Amino acid sequence: MSNMIKTLKETLRRRRNINATVAELHRLSDAELKDIGIPRGNIEQVARGIVDIHRTVRDSKKGE
Repeated sequence: MSNMIKTLKETLRRRRNINATVAELHRLSDAELKDIGIPRGNIEQVARGIVDIHRTVRDSKKGE
């Protein structure tokens, strides 16, 4: 049961982080998005990638 709760908490945290990243990217103008190489239609995909990379780095540091 404890593992299921941890998994649920991590899933919810990931979703909140993705939502926050998506919202922040949507605040940028098309010109600003173009400057950083993100088409507006790819914001969700980019946000997922950013959050997953952050999580991978975070998890790799736990073992140090």
